[in-house]
This record gives sequence, structure tokens and C-alpha cells, in this order.
Amino acid sequence: MATVNGSRAMPSAVMADFAGLVLAGGASSRMGEDKALLRHGQESLLALAVRRLTAAGADPVLVSGDRP
Repeated sequence: MATVNGSRAMPSAVMADFAGLVLAGGASSRMGEDKALLRHGQESLLALAVRRLTAAGADPVLVSGDRP
């Protein structure tokens, strides 16, 4: 089996579907504002995480917490 940076990589024929999970349910009490809604460029950190998981092939992408 081929290795990438010393770790074993699964052959693409064996790759399984996977779900993505974004943990966004914290109170952000030390931050003083909701970290998931902080902006990074034109999108929130929450939207960025969901977009990157989707682009990586995660289906479905689930978000914890009470977000719309």
C-alpha cells in the first residue's frame, strides 16, 4: 500500500462515503461573540467549514447547535 508522508493511504476503490460534522454549539462566553459567525472574507467561519467539508466529499454535512 502506498504511503503519504509516512502514513498509509487507502486506495481510492476502497474509500467509503463519509459525513462531515461541524461542532458549533458552544456559548463562546470567553470570546464575547459567536465564533461560528465571525467573518473570514465574504463568509462566516461556519459557512467556510461547511463549504470545505462539502468540497472534500462529505455527504451529509451536519452542524451541531441551534443554528439555522
